[in-house]
Amino acid sequence: MRIIITGGSGLIGHRLSYWMVREEHEVIVLSRNSQAKRMPPNVQGARWDGYSSFGWGHLIDENTVIVNLAGESLTGWRWTKRHKQRVMGSRIDTTEAVGEAIARAPRKPALLIQASTVGYYGSRGDDILSESAPAGKGFLADVCEEWEEIAAQIGVQTAILRMGFVLSRDGGFLKPMRTAARLLTRQFGDGSQWLSWVHIDDAVHAISHLIRQKKSEGVYNLTAPNPVTNVDFMKMLSHTMGAPRLIGVPTWALNLMMGEQSAVLLYSQRVLPNRLLETGYRFKYPTLDIALDQLLGRHYEGRGRRNS
Repeated sequence: MRIIITGGSGLIGHRLSYWMVREEHEVIVLSRNSQAKRMPPNVQGARWDGYSSFGWGHLIDENTVIVNLAGESLTGWRWTKRHKQRVMGSRIDTTEAVGEAIARAPRKPALLIQASTVGYYGSRGDDILSESAPAGKGFLADVCEEWEEIAAQIGVQTAILRMGFVLSRDGGFLKPMRTAARLLTRQFGDGSQWLSWVHIDDAVHAISHLIRQKKSEGVYNLTAPNPVTNVDFMKMLSHTMGAPRLIGVPTWALNLMMGEQSAVLLYSQRVLPNRLLETGYRFKYPTLDIALDQLLGRHYEGRGRRNS
């Protein structure tokens, strides 16, 4: 099939493009400058302004799957009013542009896969959250709810992925958590908040699985089936890295340092991938200890272990 990826130079998109080529699909990554030097082998680049259908709508046909991963990063900046506008605007604009391209295409794609996040659920304590759980409250929930609503109105077969924190050696959530572990962090807040995560390989393989299913539609939680509390996440991470756990970071300190962005670490989201499991997908890394050992165990260079 032809796989068109927006956000293809990001953490998930870059790995996904490699995997799709390996599965012998034709892969096209949309980019403002085509990212020619950064493209994986055998991946094509198509120029795109990020806000319209100009320049790529003609690529769509009935054998096309569009994977929309584009959007301003939530991290790296304090959540100022301006940054929040960029986060919301980038997601709305790119998704509307995808819808515009599909509307103008003479033939419709087989499937649209639309990214979202578990931020949709807000902070829900110990509640177990399946795909049928309602939207929560707060900035992240508002962003995800509007993002998903626009995608659902495009009018083609659409699978919406509410992704957990993606764990990868190449960046994302794990990088700052490793830094925190090196600084001897025991937990954030009281540590009881639930953290829903997914290994980068499972994120990519699950997308591939949904493409192969042909009938994928609706919302899928893209999280490992075993979420953990924040204190247990830091415990397993510190153990894998060989770092002691001495310092708890209180909620007031996080709020002082990060402002509203502290919600990323303090929100509690106990999310289960029920619909994904019902399709027959089996996680390669279902538990955090297995995922961290693969990412940072024998392969980890920072603690004197021999690489393999």
